[in-house]
Amino acid sequence: MMYQLMNSNPQAAADYAMSMPAGSARNEMISSIASQWANRDLAGAVAWAQKLPDAARQAALQNLTYQWVQTDRQAAITYALSLPQGNAQQNLLQSVGSQWSANDPKGALAWVKSLTNSTMRDRLYSTVAAGWSQTAPEEAATFVSTLPPGPVQDNAAQAVVSSWANSDPISASLWVSTFPEGSGRDNAFRTLVQSWARNDPQAASKWLQTLPDDASRKNLILSFADSISYQYPDLAVQSLEGVSDKQAQGYRLENAARYWLNQDEQAAMAWIKKSSLTQQVKDRLLANRDQ
Repeated sequence: MMYQLMNSNPQAAADYAMSMPAGSARNEMISSIASQWANRDLAGAVAWAQKLPDAARQAALQNLTYQWVQTDRQAAITYALSLPQGNAQQNLLQSVGSQWSANDPKGALAWVKSLTNSTMRDRLYSTVAAGWSQTAPEEAATFVSTLPPGPVQDNAAQAVVSSWANSDPISASLWVSTFPEGSGRDNAFRTLVQSWARNDPQAASKWLQTLPDDASRKNLILSFADSISYQYPDLAVQSLEGVSDKQAQGYRLENAARYWLNQDEQAAMAWIKKSSLTQQVKDRLLANRDQ
């Protein structure tokens, strides 16, 4: 009934939604109405959304923004800049930057550079870098290199790495390896490993083994194991066995073994019995299981 009303009379559906108590249920309905309304009458949906109170307006704009930016980007920008600083403004501007940079990164970058609010501008550099890297990661990487060293550049680099790792993790890793030692480099490598682990954990694991045996590699292995333990616990265990830091290794091995028991009990039990885990941990893991 409500779906039919959204399609036949979105204003009536919107009035009904606003009669509901404020909260997640109302916001979800407003979001659905906005999506249906925008398909039929984008201008009307936008005009309605702009008059809503804060939480309801954000819910509506989430499902309007893509079409609005595609249809009238400048109007979306003008409205976003008229909003008070906060999540609603930031989300709308980031949506503009993301869509624009995916199609015309240099145009999007010129717009971001023209913004007078430095905080807003610095946040959007990462958005542009992420959108740019979807189609031309090398160009996006070159852009990141022009940013001043510090948090703004680090955040933009992580945005590029996160996207680039989906298409060519080896090239992304080679780029990150040129970064100077420090937290920016460490965070970029961590982002790379986490993204790579989602797409091809076996290849990511093999790459980790090629790194120098130092603290950086240890931290990356720990991050890798955290990313894959639930889905690939046997691979997490294999990776963690090469970590000499027993404190960092211990509870991760136990967690991975527990997940592994749920997936392949016999293989996990065989590994647990011969592992370096303490007898107390082994007993805890094997309790109530057929030995």
